[in-house]
Amino acid sequence: MKDKNNYRIATIALAIIWIGTVGGFAYFFLFGVSRLGPDGREIVNVTPGEKQFVLQEMRQLLEATQQIHVAMGKGNREEAAQAAESVGMGMVEELAAVESTILFKLPAPMKKLGLGTHREFDNLAQTIRSNATDSQVMEHMGQLMSRCVACHATYRLP
Repeated sequence: MKDKNNYRIATIALAIIWIGTVGGFAYFFLFGVSRLGPDGREIVNVTPGEKQFVLQEMRQLLEATQQIHVAMGKGNREEAAQAAESVGMGMVEELAAVESTILFKLPAPMKKLGLGTHREFDNLAQTIRSNATDSQVMEHMGQLMSRCVACHATYRLP
């Protein structure tokens, strides 16, 4: 009888530990690790290496944006579409293969905004390749850039 009670207690204790661990991971995955900064933006707590990783990704987005503008200015839509695709969802898959742990540190709205931005670059490539006018392409580009502005207005790295 005593062995059955010990077994039950051990099972309950392990279940509580398991639920706590899964709950902790879920909490950090959804809410990330951040704090409010003095400028009102959320400071996302990442390591110096992770910060450089995120900054490199942002530079790639900025470079692709510049390449799109130059290519559109030259009337080379295919070059512009390729530049947009270079930072689309394919880039996310490549980055996730290199650094997946950072996803646990980013707040869910930041992740959603970031993934949506990469998806929009793929959509922009489709718009560029379609029969859309240059004005429609630039309007799409402006909407996409509003995502960048929103992220920089809301979040910062330490």
